Amino acid sequence: MKRYFRIQVAVLCLIAIICGVNSSHVSAKMSNRTVHKKYMTTLLKLNKQLTKNGYINAQGPIYFCYIDFDHDGIDECMVNGWSMAKDWNGGTDTALYACVNGKVKCIVKVFNSWQRGTEYYYNTKKSVITMYSGTFTDGREIVYKYKKGKKKKIATLDKSTMDGFFINGKKVSESKFEKKRNKLVGNIYEMSYKFKKVTKKNLKKAI
Repeated sequence: MKRYFRIQVAVLCLIAIICGVNSSHVSAKMSNRTVHKKYMTTLLKLNKQLTKNGYINAQGPIYFCYIDFDHDGIDECMVNGWSMAKDWNGGTDTALYACVNGKVKCIVKVFNSWQRGTEYYYNTKKSVITMYSGTFTDGREIVYKYKKGKKKKIATLDKSTMDGFFINGKKVSESKFEKKRNKLVGNIYEMSYKFKKVTKKNLKKAI
């Protein structure tokens, strides 16, 4: 499991150079130090609750990293782990937290099947964040658009070597699938981030 998680972490966060999440969700007066303290409090509460419920001990720790996802100078917080799902059934959750009007909010959370291959996170020119969860040679891309910290699901693209191509559950031709995908996703700009285990020591160092 540890080896599998390292592979996941190595490819987890691919992010665009061009802005994605709307920058208006964070007050310009807030410093990263202040925002990091808020994330620390939230993650410690999450860690405590998951430990109490037995998820941490059974499935391993959760991990975090601070990233300036929308390139506005204020960090968001990406959290990933085998243990984050309340109704855990063999997979992981990955969540992106932001400080919205002074409060930490989870602005997107995606469940990843235990059969997943790799996960990618990236922005595009149209401020769209796409999440990809591959099942060996198959894949699913869930495309979201953000406005003032709120998410709106706009498309689910499924590609299966056995069943074919689907857009929002409707089977389509490969050419139509690729045309829709390219329109929504566009070019991918890659960046990587190092995740740290959620502990009091690591969180305090990260302030």
